[in-house]
Amino acid sequence: MKNFTFLEAKQVLGYDINLYGLRDRGNVEQLDIFRKYGPFAEPTDFATLLGVQTEDAFLLQEDDYEDYDINRIMRINQKNKSIDSIWEKDEDGNGHDYLNDEIDTIDSVIYNYEHQKENNYHYISADTFGSWWSKTNCEDGAIGFSVLDGNGIKIDTDDKRIGARPAINFSEIEPYVTKKRVNNIGILEVEYGEYPQFIEDIDISKKLENLYIQQKLSETGKEYTTNAYALNDYSIAFIEEKHKEYQYNGKKYIRFMSKDEVVHWIKVSPIVWLVDQKSNIAVSEQILFAGIVFNYRRFGPNYRGCFETTDIKAYMDKYFSKEIIPSNTLNQEQEIKMSKPKTRVRKK
Repeated sequence: MKNFTFLEAKQVLGYDINLYGLRDRGNVEQLDIFRKYGPFAEPTDFATLLGVQTEDAFLLQEDDYEDYDINRIMRINQKNKSIDSIWEKDEDGNGHDYLNDEIDTIDSVIYNYEHQKENNYHYISADTFGSWWSKTNCEDGAIGFSVLDGNGIKIDTDDKRIGARPAINFSEIEPYVTKKRVNNIGILEVEYGEYPQFIEDIDISKKLENLYIQQKLSETGKEYTTNAYALNDYSIAFIEEKHKEYQYNGKKYIRFMSKDEVVHWIKVSPIVWLVDQKSNIAVSEQILFAGIVFNYRRFGPNYRGCFETTDIKAYMDKYFSKEIIPSNTLNQEQEIKMSKPKTRVRKK
């Protein structure tokens, strides 16, 4: 299946963003998912280890934290909507123009807070949110979303820190979904495919590592592919790095060594997709991977909006779309082989 794509920015935001980053509300249909969720998404542990850019969720809480105290920002915004500048002195006595120097941050924090509070988003207690791509082009980059800018921002297409929330026509995967449920805000959630997502707890991780060292872990024969090159290495777009899938007590894992040489055992789990039934679109609930160049610019042309020719689309076609198909465990294969009756030839 090679039909995975990314969403257009207008499907997430409810307005279009033109080539130069200007917003045009026009007659644009926002997906119902994002009317209720906003553009915010949590990364999986795997995506975080792969380097997705994250922001602490303190921006959505009602407590003091440096310049981003939400109550303070709300007061500033409410009191000074008609003026062009606000000067406040910090602890060192230096002045700071909050409305001009940090207008984007202030607007986005207010946007995030008001929408989270108004809609009671189910993930408001998350520790972190991550940045993720749309496929809308803007100048020579693409529009991405992060917790610091709910309105979408232009990002260079060779930035490997931006994560992926793949999308697909729901009708293509509907025959293969394993679970369906309507969540507490009225969005259909389904499970389709599986992928490394969450770090296993420390006790099981130690047990898995010991079994691995003793070569007593069973392999399923399946592998997952990531980019071997560091996030800040722009000399080449992609070199594949394989991660074998193992099974233990009926569950599947990969062994992943992070850049600081710490071993993590990551559980392979079903992927949850949010379904916009009106538009027949399914998008992953969480940011699933990062570390992949959206569109490599070193020797090629800048991104002009043709998503089908991008590096990240090629990655999804060649690796992601195939690797999310669940594997058969070795035990299952052995049971099948053992259950086959042997054909005996009678001697005359």
